[in-house]
Amino acid sequence: MDTVRSWRKRFTAERLAALVDRPRPLGRPRLSAEDKLQVIAAATAQPPTADTVWTHRLLSDHLRRSGLAVSASQVGRILACVDLKPHLVRGWLTRPADPQFLTRAADVCALYRTCPANAVVISVDEKTGITARSRNHPDQPGRPGQRTRREFEYIRHGTVSIIAALNVHTGQVLTERIDRNNADTFIGFLRQLDESIPAGTSIHLVMDNGSSHVAKKTKAWLATRPRFNIHHTPPTRQLAQPNRAVLLHPDPTSTTPRPVRLPRRTGRGHRHLRPGLRRTRRQALPLDLRRQPTQSRMNPRRINAALH
Repeated sequence: MDTVRSWRKRFTAERLAALVDRPRPLGRPRLSAEDKLQVIAAATAQPPTADTVWTHRLLSDHLRRSGLAVSASQVGRILACVDLKPHLVRGWLTRPADPQFLTRAADVCALYRTCPANAVVISVDEKTGITARSRNHPDQPGRPGQRTRREFEYIRHGTVSIIAALNVHTGQVLTERIDRNNADTFIGFLRQLDESIPAGTSIHLVMDNGSSHVAKKTKAWLATRPRFNIHHTPPTRQLAQPNRAVLLHPDPTSTTPRPVRLPRRTGRGHRHLRPGLRRTRRQALPLDLRRQPTQSRMNPRRINAALH
């Protein structure tokens, strides 16, 4: 009862401030500054085992084997002081310093925005290892107030590799299934592309620095075709090529590419492929691989009213 009387007197005199813990005398620190630095150094290093990220318990066990006796709670307090969270991962893109990055990017962007006279702008690339899948059960059609329902289970039908050329300003696609991704296959596709585009039209070919694109055999073949103008994208993935078209096999009886449309996606509005580029501004967002704790829904005013 003495404790209750003491707390009631303190609350009457100081109100809410009396509920805060009083400063306590600090004892001799169990961990020195060097020990705390060792904890921080371990948290910023790669885990020595098969675990992908550090946890407080894993760090405590690892440091104990190294000769430093520290509990998981102590590890958490030390890391909280320096705002270090090794269990959270944020994705980012490494772009090596390239003096020609801005020049190449400006060249490609200018082609995408404005097509030169009597020319076509073709973006070509290979897509290897595409997974062919089908659903186990058919979709359930949507109803008023309910979206189309799709079963999550699917069947794998192996993989397929294709090479495709996209007309940037019309959305037309010419594609072919390939068995190997080498210079011979790429040259064969360029021959097909050369035959599909009318003679007298310049071809501005936009491609990356893939092994089949910069091979000596490919360069020798392109040197004999003066109407091919090569534009290499910068050696990073920051300059994304258009991917607004679905790559389909061309009609064997037709020598010209065919326009295609995007399929309907569950839970999203139906968008049609418009001629030309769809210019949208995308913003990179940080990616945290762990779910963040939700905020409390308790009203602070109710808490203060209950205390008073």
